[in-house]
Amino acid sequence: MNSLLKIVLLASALPLAPPLMARPCEAEAKVTQAALCDFKGNSATVLAIEDFGKPMSLVFLNSDRKIVYSTTFTGGFNSHEFAYTNPFLRFRSYKLRGLPSPIVVAVGVYPGGSDVGYEVKLIAEKSGKITSLLAKPIDLTIQDGFYLGGINVKSGSGLIVWKNVWENEAHYGPHRYEIRVYTWDSHAMNFRLVRNFKTSVKYKDGCAALSSYQLPCKNYRDDVVPTEQEISTLGIESEFFTEENKNN
Repeated sequence: MNSLLKIVLLASALPLAPPLMARPCEAEAKVTQAALCDFKGNSATVLAIEDFGKPMSLVFLNSDRKIVYSTTFTGGFNSHEFAYTNPFLRFRSYKLRGLPSPIVVAVGVYPGGSDVGYEVKLIAEKSGKITSLLAKPIDLTIQDGFYLGGINVKSGSGLIVWKNVWENEAHYGPHRYEIRVYTWDSHAMNFRLVRNFKTSVKYKDGCAALSSYQLPCKNYRDDVVPTEQEISTLGIESEFFTEENKNN
């Protein structure tokens, strides 16, 4: 019996860990987050599973404890010596007007020396089945982000993704941004790209760029995975630091 199946069989429907617990540096799979999520046709227990040395998994179980959907996050690498660089997985569900409700937003986090990589997946019920709403994950770095919800009268509700345009600046210097605006097509049940452009000038951050184009901004990446400013500016998330490490 593989470790993922063992975890699924033993998992409880109750939360098994606080939503921001540091990644354990062990050889066994761990359920690091769990929550119940009520879809229209399904009630599912959602589990974030971190198996040291293997891809992380997000698993949806029905009331009979059977897997109805699962997806893996394959970036990053594990290390006993440098545990603060180990990848971790967090998720959160949202009920947003004009979008499938609820949407489970899952973020795989891959810390580096001067930057952080993020892999974002959006999961909801579609035609009675729990599935991904994206053809492929959203890949982000520390200066990037995404927004979900109402956009404007013309575009309705949807998704906005912004990514910094690297032009030899520092990570936290002003950047130009590539901005993609997607509207939610309730008939086709997918996100449809309606606008894709690069800013003509540099901005201090993505929200400043969006604001100048009369676009709303709330970085849902940071809502799912909050960061501590003085540590995240180094490109490393605060939750990786033990009290001992913080004092060194």
